[in-house]
Amino acid sequence: MSYAAFSDIVKLCPAELFELAQAELGRCGCNGRLAGAVLAVGGLVVLAERMLGLPVRIGCPVVLGNMYGMLADPAFATVIGLVS
Repeated sequence: MSYAAFSDIVKLCPAELFELAQAELGRCGCNGRLAGAVLAVGGLVVLAERMLGLPVRIGCPVVLGNMYGMLADPAFATVIGLVS
């Protein structure tokens, strides 16, 4: 499989997720009226901004204790969120 083909497949999942989120925001009447921003992890900021039309920022996990230096990185946000 070529890199381009793989890249196209990988992009479909987040794009589909943001389409579903956009549809749900529209269904509940919240589209364009959110007070905050969308929080994205894993390099999805540009895609989320483009598809949702909302401000997006990279989320960093809140890590307490002596593991802070090792885990306070956006790459660990999903795992720490699941464990918390």
